Amino acid sequence: MEGLAAAALVIAILTYFEMNKLRKRVDRQQAQMEKICRETGRADLLEPDFPEGVLDRARQLKEEGKAAEAVKLLRQAGDLDLAEARQYLDKL
Repeated sequence: MEGLAAAALVIAILTYFEMNKLRKRVDRQQAQMEKICRETGRADLLEPDFPEGVLDRARQLKEEGKAAEAVKLLRQAGDLDLAEARQYLDKL
């Protein structure tokens, strides 16, 4: 039983390190893509692609003082994290 727990722990640790390595690689690639988009004048490609009507609804919610609902809408529709959604709402 102890051997099984030790094996599970080793697998969990190895998985953590592999995921961390992959996350860093994705972050580097994202930074490269952002640099390429800016240098080629295509910064528009960095913007999330929201379904039709989402931005209008988010603006409306913001104007009504319902910023939290607007952020939630942007997070769901654009697959954004909380900070990204707040920043995007501030731009609207």
